[in-house]
Amino acid sequence: MQLRRRIQVTGHGSYIVTLPKEWIKLRGLEKGSEIIIVQDSDGSLRIIPSPYFDGSAKKVKATISSSWDSLETILRRIISYYIAGADVLVVNVERGRLDSKRLAEIVSRRLMGVEVVEESSTTVVFHVIASPFSMQVIDTLKKLARTVGFMIDDLRASIARRDKEMLREIVERDDIVDKLFIYMWRQITLMLQGRYAPQHIGLESYADSSLIMMAAKNIERIGDHASRIAKAHLKGGGLRERSPLLEVMNDMKALYEQTVDAFLSPSPEEAERLIAECSGVRQRLAEVAYGEAAGPDRIIVESLSRMIDYCVDILELTLNRSSLRKLF
Repeated sequence: MQLRRRIQVTGHGSYIVTLPKEWIKLRGLEKGSEIIIVQDSDGSLRIIPSPYFDGSAKKVKATISSSWDSLETILRRIISYYIAGADVLVVNVERGRLDSKRLAEIVSRRLMGVEVVEESSTTVVFHVIASPFSMQVIDTLKKLARTVGFMIDDLRASIARRDKEMLREIVERDDIVDKLFIYMWRQITLMLQGRYAPQHIGLESYADSSLIMMAAKNIERIGDHASRIAKAHLKGGGLRERSPLLEVMNDMKALYEQTVDAFLSPSPEEAERLIAECSGVRQRLAEVAYGEAAGPDRIIVESLSRMIDYCVDILELTLNRSSLRKLF
């Protein structure tokens, strides 16, 4: 909706602009309703109904009707509606028996702040109780990055010691990574829908939110590869005690941590230095890769190579973020 309005002046010298009737009705507002006006970083004004902030806004409901018994199929639909901003999720299965307890367990593991309020053999109703303000977006990103950092940190020791219990813990932590990433995705989607302003969830601007979301996706993918390495070594043996790949994994850990720090405090000089360091780690990986056996060792080589790629992507986003701050 794009409408032109002329600024009017009241008898008391105040400036006023009328609001579109369609927008008022769509948001359930009326005479006397309160709105919040936010000035964005580009100087524009954003008008947001206050019910979004005091919790009195109408809940957005999504109904998922399926003839499939596959929990994975239903879960994908639930996640998509959660990200899209649904507050109530009703799952109806037309045929077969729904394993509601198993579904509730998976949803709880994958999505933040979702509770079951009703369940039967054919229906489960979920309510999203997590507020977008539970964590600021940047805090969610930091927690996501730390969790992935712990996964990388534990990989070297667990593989060298053939510690299968620690390897299993690394795989399980990937669910926490997914949960944080999906929650952040929901936060930013709600903001882009106009339900909140960037500042209310700890963002500098709409443009900054796109860079943060892309960086979070790259961090989430690094976590996926850490989990992939752990899964491979749960099935196979550990590396040789003095394998050069263990040293490259140490290099990867340091590179990842510096990459995240650079994104959070963007400096073009530091980003360029680390991009050059990525090339160095890649070269060291190539030098030792030919001496390693196939199987789990090959998976380490492949996943470490992808992790380096994702670090480069994050560092390029760091350059974008630095330039955005300087321009605006």
